[in-house]
Amino acid sequence: MYNTQVGLGNHNVINALYTCKDHHSLLTYTKLLLLMKKSIALIALILSSGTTFSQSTYQVKTSGQNYSLPQIQTAIESADFCGYYYTDERHLLVFDDGTEVELKSNDELLIEGVTLANSCVTSDRKENPVVWAIGGNGKILRSGSSTGKLSNSN
Repeated sequence: MYNTQVGLGNHNVINALYTCKDHHSLLTYTKLLLLMKKSIALIALILSSGTTFSQSTYQVKTSGQNYSLPQIQTAIESADFCGYYYTDERHLLVFDDGTEVELKSNDELLIEGVTLANSCVTSDRKENPVVWAIGGNGKILRSGSSTGKLSNSN
């Protein structure tokens, strides 16, 4: 039914379409190619949309001297910052080594398709400056300026 030169190359596929002996087989083959193209496009769409669901709720502005970028990212992603997200502006977290991380605002996260629980968002700015650190166990620690002691934020 098809030419024996059918192979993987585009030229051979096109050649097979033109040398097909009956019209029904040609339509079936064309439908199969169209289905394959749609499937590939759907897979590509699914893979690319996966990145939109993994939006970050923070941005590392500067790295300090004590913590590596992967160490900062792992610590931030495993910490619970509920109550530290501001409604309409980013919240700057300053670490003991000079690292600066901004928690994105709730308004910004909503635009990016990330929804936080209402209890995690505040319009009150934190009055007491907090110095953040990463403990030996990789967890985020915070200290208030009045005590200077570090406590676990999780």
